[in-house]
Amino acid sequence: MLTQKTDTGCRFLTVDAYGTALNFYLKNEFQYISSKDEGENTRLMYYDLKQYMLL
Repeated sequence: MLTQKTDTGCRFLTVDAYGTALNFYLKNEFQYISSKDEGENTRLMYYDLKQYMLL
């Protein structure tokens, strides 16, 4: 029987993505953290790992 675990070591993956890699991260469902870094050499992005947590 599987039991629900509420402990996790990591919920979000974060990256400081170079502009040349943005499409890769967007295709893999990463989201921008904010619009403040728009137009910069890198953009802060995150991926939510919640979908992989056991229910």
